[in-house]
Amino acid sequence: MDQQQLEHGSFASTASNENASVSFSPMRIFQAPNDKLYSSVQVLALTFAVLGYVDVAARLVSAMNTYDYNHGQDAALRPLRFFWSMVDVWPAGEKERVKKAVVDGRKRRAKADSGEDLTDQDLDVAQVSEEEIKAEVEALAQCYQSGFFWPGYPRCSITNMQYMVRHRNGKEQVKEVDKSPRAGELSQSEMQDLIKEISACIDEAYPEFSKTPAAFVDLYTDSALVNMLDMRLILDEEGAVDIDESVPSARELLGIISKRLDSKVQIVELAKSQWAWSLLRQGALVDILGLDRSKIEAFAKEVEEAIHERFKSGRLSLEDLSVEKILHQLNHNTIVDPRSVSRYVETGDDLPETILRAPASEKDISDAEQRLDVSLPEDYKAFLRLTNGIEGPFGGILHAPPLHTLDSIQWISDDWKFYLEENLEIPNMEWACMYKYDEFHEWPKVEEALWIGDDHPGTDSVWLIPPSRTTAIKDRVRQLLAKEDLAQEAKSSLEKAVLDFAGSWEHFWGMEWACMAIVVFEAKSYVNFKAYLRGLAEDGEAKGEDIVLKRKFFGYHI
Repeated sequence: MDQQQLEHGSFASTASNENASVSFSPMRIFQAPNDKLYSSVQVLALTFAVLGYVDVAARLVSAMNTYDYNHGQDAALRPLRFFWSMVDVWPAGEKERVKKAVVDGRKRRAKADSGEDLTDQDLDVAQVSEEEIKAEVEALAQCYQSGFFWPGYPRCSITNMQYMVRHRNGKEQVKEVDKSPRAGELSQSEMQDLIKEISACIDEAYPEFSKTPAAFVDLYTDSALVNMLDMRLILDEEGAVDIDESVPSARELLGIISKRLDSKVQIVELAKSQWAWSLLRQGALVDILGLDRSKIEAFAKEVEEAIHERFKSGRLSLEDLSVEKILHQLNHNTIVDPRSVSRYVETGDDLPETILRAPASEKDISDAEQRLDVSLPEDYKAFLRLTNGIEGPFGGILHAPPLHTLDSIQWISDDWKFYLEENLEIPNMEWACMYKYDEFHEWPKVEEALWIGDDHPGTDSVWLIPPSRTTAIKDRVRQLLAKEDLAQEAKSSLEKAVLDFAGSWEHFWGMEWACMAIVVFEAKSYVNFKAYLRGLAEDGEAKGEDIVLKRKFFGYHI
């Protein structure tokens, strides 16, 4: 693959003129951090599946499960269990996840019924039968279906939709329905009435919805449309006659849904419909959208090759730039990029001429080190010698927290003790997955951190993590990798996370000061301060939208 293909991929040339800024870049896949890569593979698998490409979806999920079983995308991929069960094609590791769910269900029921623990045989996933797997998949279908939107269902999403309708129209529009729209619980007549009720609810809230694909719609409409499709497919399956002509056909409903597939929620909600898979597996969406199958297959081949190479070789490091060049790029991204400029317009703030400030003097740095009783990291001091803090740089979607001037940086005090007692999430991992292993509950705490960005240490802020705490992290990693009874899949996930975080074991073991950014209560760590700046500059650079990493529906662009 030559440099042009690495940067843009052959797919770039197939994008429509209207969406010329949308492309696919293998290079960006190679350089993507694990969290972005995993979520992108999950969206791709769902998308190829709803288009009927079960083999492509299965290979993508197999590759990700094999690379890192604890990738954290399991919940989002669960709807595909309907597809795997229907065609009896299970990606590597997926049937084992269902068996584990069956065993977990046994444990919960046993605890609730008798308070007793199960025997080793009852806990053996190898003893789970095919009938139990089918029952687990069916239970999942019922769970999803009971959560779809319908008028009168007592949950906040419905209250939200009802409020919207009443607020806009000044009248009560939604009738209460005291039955679930599951097969067997509603008569054919009731299902038709309910389809019309949901349709009226959408039309009242969004008068232009059916005419304008780009119309703003509430995310609960995604669920409402799938519920309508579900019931229409049930009516067709039951051979219903005398269907009111105002009730859309399944194909008409799928046509409306097909206009909304850039909404990631819509694809997920569609995948949750067990009934819809009878149409989707046949490629109904491909036909409705008039997609070129040869182009889909060519795109699938190119994407799979890039993802397999990324899994095989690991993450490719970004080009090493000087702090000065990184700052130049951050400044350019913030004051020139139209996405950044539009954010200033939206908030009513003045666009600055520069986000940089006057440099700190050596005395400023020395005084700060004396006040804080610490030797600041060299990459941070190199930054200060160029600019004594910066205004919030553009990070690709939002502006990152501004970085303080030297006189404002401080140790996080006991006033924010809650944050100091949290686990220090270094390296970046899917912690919800890792906590199922008892050994990961004993993880080093934050305990101390230097607060260098924004005006509140807990939300949208930047910390420097001192060597005392990174040493504790390295010691814990050593202990876990040497622990003989720790599951191999847990060790593998930890190793992948370390390499993704640091770039190499050499950089990890040599780590001194780390950096952590917290945005909307979510933490992301970096092996040093310079790596934080470099990541921001890369994310904020205007390169056009990558169709894979931005998780757009590629069918609109080929």
